[in-house]
Amino acid sequence: KDISTNIYVEISTERSRCISGKFDLVKIIFIKLLFFFEICNNAIEFQNRIGRDRIEAYGSDLASYLQEGLMEIPSIKILTPRDPKMRRSITTFSSSKIAFTTMSNRLIGASRLRCRQVTEQGLNAVRVSTHIFNSNDDCDRVIQAVAEITGAHSLLLNFHNHFDLNAAPSGSELNPQAAR
Repeated sequence: KDISTNIYVEISTERSRCISGKFDLVKIIFIKLLFFFEICNNAIEFQNRIGRDRIEAYGSDLASYLQEGLMEIPSIKILTPRDPKMRRSITTFSSSKIAFTTMSNRLIGASRLRCRQVTEQGLNAVRVSTHIFNSNDDCDRVIQAVAEITGAHSLLLNFHNHFDLNAAPSGSELNPQAAR
């Protein structure tokens, strides 16, 4: 009788741990989902306070600025349409000197810049997207890194003499408080 009681107690305790463990897991997942939805809601509210049109214009202006700088580098070909309505905040480019994989890996690795390899339809290019959290300084970092990777670093002096590198694109300010 003692042995069967001990076995029953062990089985009941283990079942209780299992049920409790499953409940804890569900509770943790539920809390994480609530946290995720709260973060998404805050991000949407932040964008709505600024205004989607202003965000789009800012990103597009940055992309124009980035393209102007990249076009100063002889081996770089801009694949993105020049018309801002056709490209928005995206800049896709390739180099006649450096393979797109090498370019991308060096931008991501040594330069610590975020970009994407574009292999669809055989483009074999690099894509950089500008958005609300970017600035002219970020674009300058991309331009400088691409110039260094392609060996055209000295040509950037010409670019720096033509543009005010500290000016915000089109004078647009993205302060969410000012949007109210």
